[in-house]
Amino acid sequence: MELPELAERALVNYLTGLLDANGAPAWPDSMLDSADNYRIFAGESEGRKGGQAILCIADNGPEEIPSSGNFRLPCEVWLRTPVAVAADPANPNMPAAPDPLVNHSAAADVLRGAIMANGLELMLTAAEAGFSVWGVVDRKAERHQTGEYWASGFSFKLVCCNL
Repeated sequence: MELPELAERALVNYLTGLLDANGAPAWPDSMLDSADNYRIFAGESEGRKGGQAILCIADNGPEEIPSSGNFRLPCEVWLRTPVAVAADPANPNMPAAPDPLVNHSAAADVLRGAIMANGLELMLTAAEAGFSVWGVVDRKAERHQTGEYWASGFSFKLVCCNL
């Protein structure tokens, strides 16, 4: 498996497993699909990415020290929330969101805490076998809005290797 794929999988596994201080899932219910799975996806993956979702994207990067096997991968994690969210006909227990911006803000707060966490490199290393992160550098928060969705995210670089 390519190193960017391992990075994306580590990000998805880490974010999907987030718990709050009480041991409950950290994400708001608006992040759940009709099968009660969180809509958190690797950049190159199958699956419907509609509705409120997080995309984890990693790309190839330069080797950190020549012949070391450690690479500096550029990564992005984006939360996208549609401006208008209709009821999900496949999930009758999940009504239309009364205020999608409230849901977006709640999920963006969780994402911010997760990406800015101290020790993120250790949590990502633990999240995916055969993958080790030595550092997280150049973290930068980003946000924008179109007529169709709100987006909040982070770009950063992982100094990492596969084992």
